Amino acid sequence: MSFTTKNTENRVRVCFDCREFHRINVSDYKTKESLHTFELKHQGHRTQVIDAKVLAEILPYSQQGLKVW
Repeated sequence: MSFTTKNTENRVRVCFDCREFHRINVSDYKTKESLHTFELKHQGHRTQVIDAKVLAEILPYSQQGLKVW
């Protein structure tokens, strides 16, 4: 299955262990490199790709909040 830019603009990868997230938009080289660094840093952690809308629903219930990459 291929993802178009429209589908990936509103997606984020979340690390639930570190409470950090990174937007997924691989059309830009710097963003792609930053996402790769994020994935390496959080390797072995509980990560998941979710819609930004779901993240907005999670944030009000999070006591510490999430860190943006």
